[in-house]
Amino acid sequence: MKTWIPEAIMKWPEFLSEPLKELRDYVIEKREECFCIISLDLHIYEERVLFSLELDKKLPWSVICTYEDDRNPYQFEYYEEDLLIVKKHFLRGWLEDMIWDRDSRVQYECQLPDRLEDIGLGSEEKGYFFRDESIGFSIDSIRKYRDKYRNTPFKKRKKRPRYYDPKKSMTKLDNYWYVYITQDLWCYYYDRKPDKIYNKDIPFVGLMSSIRCPKSNETELTVIANYITWQELLRDYKLNKSGKRMKRRNNCLKEIRQLHDAAVADTAIIPDDVNELIKQISGEKRISELSGDDQNKIGEWIEKSPKVQLAIRKAQLKYIRKMTNEVYEKRISGGWVKNLAEGFNVWFTPLWMPLPATASEKEFTRSNLFNIEEIGTIKISIKIRPTYLIVSWWRDTVVIGDLSVNFSARERMAEYLPLGASTHGERLFCFDELKLDPSENNLDISIKFELEKT
Repeated sequence: MKTWIPEAIMKWPEFLSEPLKELRDYVIEKREECFCIISLDLHIYEERVLFSLELDKKLPWSVICTYEDDRNPYQFEYYEEDLLIVKKHFLRGWLEDMIWDRDSRVQYECQLPDRLEDIGLGSEEKGYFFRDESIGFSIDSIRKYRDKYRNTPFKKRKKRPRYYDPKKSMTKLDNYWYVYITQDLWCYYYDRKPDKIYNKDIPFVGLMSSIRCPKSNETELTVIANYITWQELLRDYKLNKSGKRMKRRNNCLKEIRQLHDAAVADTAIIPDDVNELIKQISGEKRISELSGDDQNKIGEWIEKSPKVQLAIRKAQLKYIRKMTNEVYEKRISGGWVKNLAEGFNVWFTPLWMPLPATASEKEFTRSNLFNIEEIGTIKISIKIRPTYLIVSWWRDTVVIGDLSVNFSARERMAEYLPLGASTHGERLFCFDELKLDPSENNLDISIKFELEKT
């Protein structure tokens, strides 16, 4: 499976914390999950949570999604993963950890009760899990998600499973889903505190806040969020049967928060040489690449100082991000190639390899911003869809020139197709017309800019 983070980096021991590695290995063994998918789910989840424990100091999604190279003064290149894909990984990671019990090393996935009345609900009631949708509609979606995704091994899943029955929806004319989640999850899903609180309690869970997802391309996000809310409800229902509030399971999120609180309370003064080692781990080398003495020193401080333990884990994640950036700098190498021809200056972009995050992902967007010395900037955006793609461009140049695009696959080379000389626009290309199948071919994209000599 191809992902924006190379599998070789995912196999590093420090790619996930020790508690999350235990969870990853459990999921792979019990559900035959893909190593790359579950690793990304838990990595994005840890990165978002660990750097966002203070609500007013969240790690922005734009940082998690973007890999940048600004070392070339004449060119800024960046690779931007689709935010929808990244949030989908985050929600799946949240779900995996929410039902995980570190003490017993087992996931407890709650099942629906025989009678909804036992938890104070009726299947025809509306507005509890989806705004204006019945509880029966919500239940139908969690059953489909459970059967088609969670209970189906990775290699046997369909590429584009359907988790909703449109005929059962009461909001067919609406463009958005509104699904209710706990305020705790809401704060991590968005980059701000909840601005609206649902004014009707869901039994056992309490006040909820809604997330808004376009029906056109975020349906799977709503399914996962809905699944999480049901797990919250059913877990609390089972815990509250006795009428007493029982203790939550010891999952990885609880451990991360405990470590953060302990680090805040830690009064230890970290020596300069330890701070220097933390700095090296953050940007220069892995712990395994330190000298034996330095590794021992780091190990001793991790044991006695929560502050150092948290700082080391953050440094490891920063180094992983740095190495991921460098991988993409190599993939998108070379920049524009200036080639003098009679009457023209010609610039060619390097090849893109627009890759989906998962094997089933068929809709995503890639963008690049190119700076051409003494000429200006050109931004190109490629929207990949199941049967077609759309090329959009925005040009801010001091001279006129023609843009054209090339789609080349592994087995063949296509000609450059004209986009025109306008400052902005977009053009749709069908894969049938291009004689390309993105599911079978390694689709590469490049842009040519031909500047008329003045």
